[in-house]
Amino acid sequence: MHLEQRARSKIPISIHNSSDVAITLEPKSIIADLHLARPSVYSMNTIGSVINDSGDSPINDRYNEIWEKLNIDKSPATPTQIKELRDLLQSHIQAFALHKNELGHTNVVKHEIPLKDDKPFKDRYRRIPPNQYDEVRKCLQDMLESGAIRESHSPYASPIVVVKKKDGSIRLCIDYRKLNQDTVKDSYSLPRIEESLDALEGAKWFSSLDLQSGYWQIEVAEKDIPKTAFTTPMGFYECNRMPFGLTNAPATFQRLMEHCVGDMNYKKCLVYLDDVIIFSQTFEEHLERLCCV
Repeated sequence: MHLEQRARSKIPISIHNSSDVAITLEPKSIIADLHLARPSVYSMNTIGSVINDSGDSPINDRYNEIWEKLNIDKSPATPTQIKELRDLLQSHIQAFALHKNELGHTNVVKHEIPLKDDKPFKDRYRRIPPNQYDEVRKCLQDMLESGAIRESHSPYASPIVVVKKKDGSIRLCIDYRKLNQDTVKDSYSLPRIEESLDALEGAKWFSSLDLQSGYWQIEVAEKDIPKTAFTTPMGFYECNRMPFGLTNAPATFQRLMEHCVGDMNYKKCLVYLDDVIIFSQTFEEHLERLCCV
C-alpha cells in the first residue's frame, strides 16, 4: 500500500474473521505492523517499473508479445479460463524471457569441478573458416555482455568448436573431453522415465516450462572458473556460468531444479534438467500449481 507522507496519514483497512469464534478488538489494539518498502528494482530478466492501462507501455507491449507466443486463444479453454490465464500471466510476467540476452541467475547451487590430478593442459582451437569470424565475434560479445564469460589468463585451455545449426546460424561449443577425463564424477542421478510417467496418472491438464539458456543461469565456483578456459581466434576466455559439455553439468542442474521445486516434485510438477511439466486433474488446481511453480 502507499501512504502519503503526512503527519496524520490514515487509510481504512478491512478485517475479515475467517474463524468460527467471535473476536473482539479493543480500541487502539495493534493489528498489523507497517514497514517502509524499498522501491522495486528490476534486474535484466524483468521489465519496466510502471504499469498502466494505456496499451502502449513497454510492459503492455511485452505482455501482448508473450501472450501471442503462448497461443492460448486458439486452445479449447473457455473464455473464463482464458481470462484467468491472462491474469496469471500478468502477475508473473517477470518470469518470462523474450530474448536470448534475458538471462536469469542463481547462486543457490554452484558448479564445482573437482579433479583427480590438478595438472593444467593446453589445447589449440580448431581452425574456423574466415567466413564465420563475424558470427563467432558476435557470439563471444553476447556472452561477454551477459556475464556468462570473461577474459582469461588460465593455465588451462580447451578448444572451441563451431557447430552449424539447422537454421544456418552457429553455436559455439567447447571440447571439454580432456577436462572431463580428469574430473571426479558426480553420481547425482537423473529421473527415471517410468517413475515420471507414473506420477502423471490421472492428470488431464499439463503445462510445460523450458528455461532460457538454463545452464548459463548457474554460477561456476570461483576456484574452478579457470578450468573452463577456452581458446578462440578472437581471444582467450573462461566461463562465469556453467557451460555445456562438462561431465557433471547435468547432475548440477538436476540438483538445482529439484532443490528449487522441493516437495512439489512428483506431486505438482516434474523436472528433467531445464524442462518442467506441471500437471493436474482440474483447471482450478492447474492454476494453483502454476502459481506455486
